[in-house]
Amino acid sequence: MKKISFLCFLFFALSMILNAQSNIIISGENSANYIYRTVPDSLNNYFDNELSLRVDHRHFSFGMTFRAELPKYDPFAAKDELSRSDLYTNWSERFIQLNYDGFRLKAGIIEEAYGAGIALRAFYDKDLNIDTRLEGAQLNYSIFDNLRISGVYGALREPTPSQNVSYEGNLVIAGNIDYRPFSFMNIGASVVEYKQKNILNSQLYDYNNIFAGRIEFMHDIFDINAEYSYIKNFKNTLSPYEGSAIYANTNIYLNSLTLTAGYKRYENYDRYDLADLPTLNHYDELLYSFAPDSKSEEGLLGEIRFAPDFDNEFYISYAESWNEGFWARHSNFFGEYKRSFSDFAVTVDYEQLERINKNNSEWEKEIKPSIKFDLYGMQRPVIASLSWSYNEIDFIYKSFYNKPFLQLESPITNNISLAVFASSQFKNMDYINKSKLFLGAELVTDISDHTELTLFLGKEQGGKVCRNGVCQIQAPFEGIKLSLSTRF
Repeated sequence: MKKISFLCFLFFALSMILNAQSNIIISGENSANYIYRTVPDSLNNYFDNELSLRVDHRHFSFGMTFRAELPKYDPFAAKDELSRSDLYTNWSERFIQLNYDGFRLKAGIIEEAYGAGIALRAFYDKDLNIDTRLEGAQLNYSIFDNLRISGVYGALREPTPSQNVSYEGNLVIAGNIDYRPFSFMNIGASVVEYKQKNILNSQLYDYNNIFAGRIEFMHDIFDINAEYSYIKNFKNTLSPYEGSAIYANTNIYLNSLTLTAGYKRYENYDRYDLADLPTLNHYDELLYSFAPDSKSEEGLLGEIRFAPDFDNEFYISYAESWNEGFWARHSNFFGEYKRSFSDFAVTVDYEQLERINKNNSEWEKEIKPSIKFDLYGMQRPVIASLSWSYNEIDFIYKSFYNKPFLQLESPITNNISLAVFASSQFKNMDYINKSKLFLGAELVTDISDHTELTLFLGKEQGGKVCRNGVCQIQAPFEGIKLSLSTRF
């Protein structure tokens, strides 16, 4: 508590001192959320508040973010008892930074990504509540406009995803270089040492060495980029291993036609916590998420974009993934056509996903057509979205279900937007009167120039939700959400 009080005092003292000077920029945001969850085994009431403050003065920046959750809210699991550990307060971010002529030095809580994120990506995913940010130091230095050097040293602040245990303090030291010898070429290399606390003995570290290289070519009619990474796990580990990752893609631009192709191959790379492997499919899913016992993944992607004029646009994407033994497979097709008229636009989508895991005798298929009308020519524009998802599952026993979805969005006034939705789930039309019904509404309003209020009321199935211009991954929910966000 004394540490928190001291940091707050230090921040405001610096703000007051700097505010007396010129060229001062003080900015920040406060977000408060109240949630009432109508689940029988839940505490029902949840509240959290996050305050972010930043001061910029010439070459100096300082910032911090404080978060309080009373109690800590888990969107995927309800709590029926309150414990002291649920009263959660922490510094989700604090940093000090120096910027000077291409030189940047940052200390505190940091994010970093090298290339496509295969060698290293330390970041915070709020939707899935995954935090792989580091607490340490970060250096970036640009030389002669064509050479960039960066490095990072720090420790993980949260339990890592694969361990699912409270082993904070896994260490990372990494370096990266990007060099552009010609205007059409970029070359990069990364080295990472990741010391991971041993599960059986927290006094020992398992070592992971990662080496990566990448190259990119850019031209008026095409671009190509490829990346390779090698990982070696050794020392104190019970099962040392070696792995690799290859990712490449190319785009060809032919006036109104764009052709895209991609390739991936990942071998024994799933246990590295700080990798963000490209999924290379429209559904944005790795084969590993469906078949976690698979240690390899290989796949191809092909896409076509065609816009013959301003009123028509076509997009087709097809991707396949498989493992080494071909007992796990994943295929994904997505097609879209958009037609714009003088007062409205129509978008028609069709997506099909198929997964198979022969080891678990599991098979899934999803077919999802949808249509969206954007009536922007009306006095109050309206967006109407309709989709129908048909799912088949063969695991232990066969089952299938339908999920229709309807959503209407419209600005009621100049500063108030309303979205209402309805969805259902049933086996077939004979069961529609016994189906699960999900109804909800979300209201967004600007109560001042810098303050936005959002109110959600209802019940939703979860998944990827796009509403009032914002898309995010959400867990199933029933109840009330009230959010107040202020920027300054």
